[in-house]
Amino acid sequence: MPIKVTCQQCQKTLKAPEKLAGKRVRCPACQEVVQVPAMARPELDDDFFADPEPQSTRKARPEADPEFDWSEPLDNRDVSKSEGEFDNVDNLPTLPVAPRKKPKKRSDPDLAFVSSAGVEESSRSSSGRKRTSRALPLSTSGGLGYWHWILLVGMLPLAISIFIPMPPFIDRLQPLVEKDPTILDRLVALESRDQFNEFVASLPDGRIPGAHLARKTFVHWVYALLSAGAFLGLILVMFPGANVAPGKLLLYGVITGTVGIVLLLGFQYVAEFTQGIHLRRVRGIVGLLFYLVKFIGFSYRCATDGETGFALSFLGFTCGVGLCEELCKALPVAFYLAANRDVNWRTACVLGLASGIGFGVSEGIMYSADYYNGFSGGLTYLVRFASCVTLHAVWASSVALLMYNNQDYLPGHADAGWDALLSFVVFYLGIAMILHGLYDTLLKQHLEIAAMGIAAGSFGWWAWQLYQQD
Repeated sequence: MPIKVTCQQCQKTLKAPEKLAGKRVRCPACQEVVQVPAMARPELDDDFFADPEPQSTRKARPEADPEFDWSEPLDNRDVSKSEGEFDNVDNLPTLPVAPRKKPKKRSDPDLAFVSSAGVEESSRSSSGRKRTSRALPLSTSGGLGYWHWILLVGMLPLAISIFIPMPPFIDRLQPLVEKDPTILDRLVALESRDQFNEFVASLPDGRIPGAHLARKTFVHWVYALLSAGAFLGLILVMFPGANVAPGKLLLYGVITGTVGIVLLLGFQYVAEFTQGIHLRRVRGIVGLLFYLVKFIGFSYRCATDGETGFALSFLGFTCGVGLCEELCKALPVAFYLAANRDVNWRTACVLGLASGIGFGVSEGIMYSADYYNGFSGGLTYLVRFASCVTLHAVWASSVALLMYNNQDYLPGHADAGWDALLSFVVFYLGIAMILHGLYDTLLKQHLEIAAMGIAAGSFGWWAWQLYQQD
């Protein structure tokens, strides 16, 4: 006999088979978890053993169902359909779906009831590729809250820097030239960046006027540690249901900040090395990979060349910088999701944040040592260790959520191939690459306000994905 149960979320009355008694299932209308009551044992009283009511005194059966012949024995009737009970739980038809504010894209519309114990269900995507979806564990069904909006504070230094620009280098050097005219002659005679760095280090206090730190210093490492600790602590507060130990978040941040950066630098070196080489006889996969790397190297040159226009700069920052950096941040999370199919979306989200934070902090260390120390003001360090880390974290976490929701192209998939590799870049990294490339291009073209708009749009895209999950 089917068990009637009412969904507390959409108030829809459902009928579950007896085999689901005492279990937790999902409402087919709103996907809310519903507790099916356990079957109660009937209590027998004295009236149960009394003689049955005489046939003559029985009342007429009200509104007999015309589909059944009530003169037949009850055992011969197929009453399961009329009662709403179905023999196979996995083939239950979908009940009419009521409007809901936050649809859950990962639910399978062909299942009316799904166990909430994290059981994996397989279906086929529109392209025919096998797609793996997972039921959301009960421990993460709470509200999202508003803690994630705190990350917007990290954007404030970037916004402030738009209205408080740093004076040009030559203007800041002018007080020193007035005291020692030979400084200008020494500056003109410099032939390499190493000589320029030594020149700055030889100045009073080892920096030009207005610079926050001396050229030779390790203070920027302290800023890096403070930035990493603050961001990692913040994401633990924002997503308490992620079920990820702080040590694991730190590990993934360190992996991306070390191995990922080394991988990025090595790839850049190989891409630059291929620029003067042309292959004539090599074909197939090897030739395709060679010219792909060669194109990425060309993109890097377009991005770093100060003479290129907006279109070529955007191509370079998207297909060169954006592709390589977003790929380095996404790979650790992709391998983790491929190996752990039972995690929830919050886990994927915070791992993406940790990977982006590790990359952003490591990049800040390199930029400080190469470009900022001895030259830049304190606001530049705030932008690099706060705003830029926030952007890298948001982009990496957005990619992680895309990978979690559609795992067709993760490493180790049964249908993985060259087409899956291309799909990995297009479907997972595509949006982040474009936002990353457009942001860098606008800064290169001195369109800081437009770049700030891209940064805000990147955060909005990430927040939108969060609300789609919860």
